Amino acid sequence: MIWGFFYAKIHALFYEIHNLISFKYQIDNSIDFAKNQLLFSLIFISLLALKTILFSFTNKNRNFCLL
Repeated sequence: MIWGFFYAKIHALFYEIHNLISFKYQIDNSIDFAKNQLLFSLIFISLLALKTILFSFTNKNRNFCLL
């Protein structure tokens, strides 16, 4: 009976350590996802600005066409 108690305590300890490690990786993955989203947004905005500048030279009315 005493071994079952120690086994349960050790199992709970490893379970808590596993939860802490997996929570840390979840935070790291969230940060990586946010960085990737920011990078994608910056690339998209840069391409949109480039398209706007290029089409402003070819547009007869010299209006900026954003889309």
